[in-house]
Amino acid sequence: MHSLYRLIDLMADLKMNHLQLYMEGYCFEYERYKSFFPYETPLTAAEVQALDRYATERFIDLIPNQNLLGHMTQWLEREPFSELAECPEGYELVPGVKFPASTLNVKDPKSLELVENLLNELLPNFSSPFVNINFDEPFELGKGKSKEADKDSSTADLYLAFLKKVVQIVRKHGKRPLLWGISSSCTLK
Repeated sequence: MHSLYRLIDLMADLKMNHLQLYMEGYCFEYERYKSFFPYETPLTAAEVQALDRYATERFIDLIPNQNLLGHMTQWLEREPFSELAECPEGYELVPGVKFPASTLNVKDPKSLELVENLLNELLPNFSSPFVNINFDEPFELGKGKSKEADKDSSTADLYLAFLKKVVQIVRKHGKRPLLWGISSSCTLK
């Protein structure tokens, strides 16, 4: 927390007004899921709220930045979340180099349920009208369970259908979504 407060002070001195709090893994204390991460030391809701107030007082918009498609390895390596992996056994990003599962299966309704639960707990702690939902680097998308469940959809179709559902959740919270982008394996037409 000390480092985050110092960063906000520095940004205020430099007249910067936009700070995204990047979250990968279990770095925010999701009450609903804390029993699955007993050894983690995440930021609590109270800490985030205090940080948000501190930033706002210095004219800085503190924006949550939560991975909700790719970069989900820490979640997917634990039960019961492992069943939500697009490629549960991992994947080869480059030939001969295997990576652990990191992308949600967008065809499994439980993946969207997890995303909604995360956003429902996280977003009320931020006063910003924005949330970065990421969506970058879903390397396995369309290469595992989702392709088996929907042989007629392209990777782009799978990506966009899930994105639309997540955007609806974000809007229910009165927030505007930001996102980093798509994988190079996704071709939009």
